[in-house]
Amino acid sequence: MRPSTSLRNQASRNYFTNYTPPSSTEAINGPVREPARDLVPANDRLIVGVDFGTTFSGVAAVYTSTPDDVEIIKSWPGGNGITSDKVPTEISYEYPANAPRGTDPTVKWGFQFKPEESRLRCIKLFLDRSQKLPFYVSPQETATQLKKFNKNVVDAVSDYLTQVYKHTMDTLTRRYGESFMASTKVEFVLTCPAVWSDAAKNTTLQAAERAGMGSMSDIQMISEPEAAAVYTLKAIQPNNLSVGDNFIVCDAGGGTVDLIAYKIVSLKPLRVEESAVGTGGLCGSAFLNYRFEEHVRSRLGHSRFDEMKLKKGKTWQMGLRYFEEFVKRNFNEDEHQEVNVPFPGLPDDEDAGLDSGFLVLTAAQIKDIFEPVVKEVCDLVQGQVDGLRCKGGVVSGIVLVGGFGQSDYLYRRLRAHFTSSEPPPPYTEMPTHAGAVAAGNGSIEVMQPVYAWTAVVRGAVLRGLEGNVVISRKARMHYGTSYATVYDEERHSVSERYWSPLWERWMVSDRMQWHIAKVSLSLIKRAFVAVRRARSGVSFLSISLEISVIYWNVTRMPNYLPLSTSRVAAPFPLAALTSPLASSTPISFYLVLSRTDEAGSPANKQGEAISPLSPIAFHYTRNFRPGQSLVVTDDLIACEADEAPAAYGRDLIHVCTLTTDLGAVPRSLFTRLTTTRGVEFDNLDFTLEMTVDSAGLGFELKVDGVRYGRVEAEFH
Repeated sequence: MRPSTSLRNQASRNYFTNYTPPSSTEAINGPVREPARDLVPANDRLIVGVDFGTTFSGVAAVYTSTPDDVEIIKSWPGGNGITSDKVPTEISYEYPANAPRGTDPTVKWGFQFKPEESRLRCIKLFLDRSQKLPFYVSPQETATQLKKFNKNVVDAVSDYLTQVYKHTMDTLTRRYGESFMASTKVEFVLTCPAVWSDAAKNTTLQAAERAGMGSMSDIQMISEPEAAAVYTLKAIQPNNLSVGDNFIVCDAGGGTVDLIAYKIVSLKPLRVEESAVGTGGLCGSAFLNYRFEEHVRSRLGHSRFDEMKLKKGKTWQMGLRYFEEFVKRNFNEDEHQEVNVPFPGLPDDEDAGLDSGFLVLTAAQIKDIFEPVVKEVCDLVQGQVDGLRCKGGVVSGIVLVGGFGQSDYLYRRLRAHFTSSEPPPPYTEMPTHAGAVAAGNGSIEVMQPVYAWTAVVRGAVLRGLEGNVVISRKARMHYGTSYATVYDEERHSVSERYWSPLWERWMVSDRMQWHIAKVSLSLIKRAFVAVRRARSGVSFLSISLEISVIYWNVTRMPNYLPLSTSRVAAPFPLAALTSPLASSTPISFYLVLSRTDEAGSPANKQGEAISPLSPIAFHYTRNFRPGQSLVVTDDLIACEADEAPAAYGRDLIHVCTLTTDLGAVPRSLFTRLTTTRGVEFDNLDFTLEMTVDSAGLGFELKVDGVRYGRVEAEFH
């Protein structure tokens, strides 16, 4: 039975007069302890997190002396007094009326637009050329708008971040005072998608630097799902977290959905490691808006719908707003048999389902709007689960964050897909759990934090406060460099060789050395494990591996055991055993497999620890004739294939060009050599060290372990 017209009208009036966004029901700034303005300790800082999103962006700040008081900026230019945890990632340009030639265009951004005004949307996605664009974003239209104002994508992103930066600094100045801000260092932490290329991450840093957020070397970056994991896992730490648990973080936003899996390494302090390579897709909540639009168009007819958008723009915006802020977040098929979406001013039409200014949507019709998008999200999560299970991992939970992550329907669909538990418990300030999981049925707990929409920006602030929580990451590709080596007639063709007048021998170039390798564990054919006791009484775990390739190493840090055959037995000392071990006793141990190059240098592989605290060294030797420039360049090359080639090929990816100025290295470290023809030249052995964190690569030059400066990286 439908509610009466008067009740529906009253419900609509209540919604639009009393409504505040769910994310803004708390006080705008909340109870915050005032920092002392008279004397600011020298090491105190303001940490500002910026979640630069596809459809919405958010900012959080915290003063290091009051680390529990994280503030979310909620008031924005053009907001007309309405608070929101985020601001639309939208920008436009226009020239002032009668402005002389050469005048810079004025900028509108965020909430400053009227519904009918055009603006640039989803500009963030254009930073990564390897990512697909949603169907509703036109590259041609975007390029036309930018060209009209002599702008490019990086300019637009920089201009948008400039507005965010200015508003953030104005807000913080009003909050803390000018003298406090003048004497306190402000550090920015920027987020980016987990699946972005290194070039896109670098471009984002460039835009942030141009916006005034600091130098590229000072701005910290963290991937969005990692930031969400940092916040969420710390929030649920008092509950049922255990060392060894795997959690999948699903950051479902407006345009994109990013996923990544983490394994708990320790609880105090909280430390995690990546347990699966991040994935993502274009299936954010913005696609629900477009499916809703197509549904309304089909109900009203094309001509009447177009007329409404053109002549009654506010009517359409009111209906869309209700869908966005109520239906998308709160729809639950168990509670809502139908939903009445307000479209004031439209005449009644029984065939179209229009009644007293409302379009009536049944639960089945809403499910039809949701289902294709939600299914894509479920498939992405299932892919992460399958990947972990294939490696023998057990998934303990799925953490749902982001704007779309607030959706009750998405939460229940994921819970139904991965669990068979009862409905979630009542509202709590802690993340809600879908219930206890049955030990034997493979069910996975689904968690939805209360602050799902701001989980990423809250995590970014925590990163700035506490540093890295993630101690190791997965290699998503092979990374390597090319080099020249001595010609070997058994391995190289004659056509590849060239004569080196300095080394005075035949050489071949474009050989690949893979410093970080993406290698499958399927290369292990068989493993044999036994516990043995030495004469001294010390127990050993004897591991014998039969592997299918040569040039492999078995290591257990810090020992390094080279393989010379295809089978090896390596003894590892165990802690004292308190009781005899039965043959069926499970044994846990850490084993690192790493493929080596021909010289025996170990390489990391996908599935093993790549720590930002443990740089990866690239070793080089260079020859210089007298007067030759000491500025050298090398390309960092990547390969997405499962097996990387031994030689350079067209299918490889040029990540960046590394420019190294060896002029800072003392001349005493160069070795003077002379050929048999009396030609003198200088030789230098040096190392480029690469560090890998969640949002980028860093490089340093070292000679004999001494740092001689940073290496410039130009990303392609």
